[in-house]
Amino acid sequence: MKLKVKTAIVILSSVFTLLVILFISINPIMLSQYKQLELELVEQNNERVKSALNNELNRLKMIVRDYSVWDDTYQYMQDGNEQYINSNWVEDTFNTNNINFVVYISEEGELLYDQGYDAVTDSSVHIEELLDWEELQPFIFEQNSVIILGHEHPIFVASHQIYPSLQNAPANGVLLMGSVIDSTVVEALSATTQLPLELSLSQQYEESTVKLLNDELIQGNYFFPIEGTSLEGNLSFTLDRDVYQSGRRGLIGFFTLYALISLCLTAICIYSLDKFILSRFTTLSDQLKEIQQSRDLNKRIVVSGNDEISSLKRAINHMLYALFQSQTEIQKLALTDELTGLSNRNDFRSRFEVMVKAEAQQRIAILFIDIDLFKRINDALGHYVGDTVIKETSKKLKENIPPDAIVGRWGGDEFIVALPFEEEREVVTLSKQLLLDIARPIVMKGYTFEITSSIGISTAPNDAKEPEDLIRQADIAMYEAKRHGKNQYRFYQDVAKYAYFNHYVSLENDLRYALQNNEFNIYYQPIMNADGNVLGVEALLRWENRDKGMIPPDKFIPVAEELGMMPFIGKWVLKESIRQVKRWHELGYEDISLSVNVSKTQLVSNDFCSIVKTTLEECDFPPELLVLEITESDVAIYMEKLTLASKVLTEMGVKISLDDFGMGASSLHYLKEIFVDQLKIDRSFVNGIPSDSFDSALLSGIVTLCKKLKIEVVAEGIETEEQYIYLKEDNISLQGYYFSKPLPKDEVEMFIIEKNNSIENR
Repeated sequence: MKLKVKTAIVILSSVFTLLVILFISINPIMLSQYKQLELELVEQNNERVKSALNNELNRLKMIVRDYSVWDDTYQYMQDGNEQYINSNWVEDTFNTNNINFVVYISEEGELLYDQGYDAVTDSSVHIEELLDWEELQPFIFEQNSVIILGHEHPIFVASHQIYPSLQNAPANGVLLMGSVIDSTVVEALSATTQLPLELSLSQQYEESTVKLLNDELIQGNYFFPIEGTSLEGNLSFTLDRDVYQSGRRGLIGFFTLYALISLCLTAICIYSLDKFILSRFTTLSDQLKEIQQSRDLNKRIVVSGNDEISSLKRAINHMLYALFQSQTEIQKLALTDELTGLSNRNDFRSRFEVMVKAEAQQRIAILFIDIDLFKRINDALGHYVGDTVIKETSKKLKENIPPDAIVGRWGGDEFIVALPFEEEREVVTLSKQLLLDIARPIVMKGYTFEITSSIGISTAPNDAKEPEDLIRQADIAMYEAKRHGKNQYRFYQDVAKYAYFNHYVSLENDLRYALQNNEFNIYYQPIMNADGNVLGVEALLRWENRDKGMIPPDKFIPVAEELGMMPFIGKWVLKESIRQVKRWHELGYEDISLSVNVSKTQLVSNDFCSIVKTTLEECDFPPELLVLEITESDVAIYMEKLTLASKVLTEMGVKISLDDFGMGASSLHYLKEIFVDQLKIDRSFVNGIPSDSFDSALLSGIVTLCKKLKIEVVAEGIETEEQYIYLKEDNISLQGYYFSKPLPKDEVEMFIIEKNNSIENR
């Protein structure tokens, strides 16, 4: 979905949401206010109806008072003058004053005169036709005005005592008048109030109320009491809800207008956003896509204006420039060795493949060059000296290599040259020259270093045609040159003729097969104490080849180290042997320790210590029961790395054992330089005891020294009972065929159980 569409949706959604919120919140409030106003208006109309009704009752009351406080009336009550009746109570009097009946009663309660009038028929009627006489009895002497119930309609009734005009004599009777509240009166009240009134009777008295009949109509009700009954009269009126409907129409109009204005403003907003922002981002996106598709970091974004988007475009251009610079640098680093400036392995391989294809009919030689004993120089004198040797060697290569040749650094102290040639003597001449130049002394900080190298040579198409095969063959030839004394060159075609080489290649293939098909096994040789109990076991790698049977470790381990397989094999041996000894711990033999030999390739690995730590944690194995054996010959070469590694391992709780102790020239010096917890005395010191007094004295001296240094001692190569009896007195650990040869895990488990007795007896 495009940004423009998303923006429009967001804005429209916001406007619509606001409209809905306003409608939901304002509409009920406003309608409620209109409703309240309408109720108030109807209540006011109810008051008008009440006032009109009261006015009508008061009018009747005033007429009664006017007639009752009058000398003529007072005289009539005394003498019964007929002339008074004939002159005052004619039909016009009833009609004009809207009176339906009149009654004169003496002070003693005697009816002197009564007369009724029907306004509809405009004729006199008897009062009994309008109401029961008994209904009037309670109100005759009250001098009050009330509403009572007649035969068909409610009736206004007003009474007053009869006095002279000056009220200077006692009352001599009561005058009572009545007005029927019929349709004529209701119409008169409607005219007065301007309301469509209707009269009805109900059983329950209520205050004046308002009823909302529906959204269109509202009803006002004025309830008035009817004396002497449980009924009440109701003057009601029904009106259109003009106020409410007008308010609702106004709200609908307002929201409609608001929606239209909002839509117009939204359209203007979207248009403005599109013109000033979104379309510019679209253009920016299109330009970036073009750069992405072309992968050309030299292209730039077109910048116009001086706002934030323009600043963003400028920043992108700066970023593109920086990316171009970085890409150039990365390409250079990807193809060039940083230390020497020569082609690195990837670049050399690519250029060499191009050369092979381009020079299909020409002979090409690969010279694989390795500096002799470079590892010792690097470890003994430090990386700075090692880097200087590498750089000086690369300069000498550049000085001697022809322009049409390719030279590169393969890795570490290895260099490689691809050389087109016509005659083999050209390759020989260049190889000899390189050996001489590389051997020229290097002077640095007052020290002089004499460096030699070994060169392996393969040629195309005689040895192989594929670049990878040629490089591998030159590498093999280089190792053969080292094996024959270093500082020389060897052709692969000469190396391939030797039987030992074929054996080497066959062994290499078998090793790879063994790794893939689990041909390696671990045997365990017990380590005993003086009492004949098993203290621990040494894990020993064994290889049973499918065709050649059991192959001794000294035959395949050097080859595995050369091929770089030993770190993987060593890690597997460490993990599997720890798991096995952990199983014996779970059987009840918790004190059995494990000794594992560590190869030199493992020692120089940067992650060896972390591998040991991880394996111990995964197997939940006590680190103090793990002994890592390093050979004395490896200590001399890797002293710096071993010192650091032994410190880290000792802090973890792992023990370090120096194997074949006594075989080197500086054995005692190693005890001072590295962290050693255990010495394994070489079998050459054990063979002559106890008959050889010199060997016996020397061995006793070593044991005494180690005890003072608190270093454990393990004597290897115990093969006779005499040796066991002699060494038993020194209370040291013992190992050898006298006790047991290396055994498979199941057999050594039975051996441990036999020697250390059952769990219950231990």
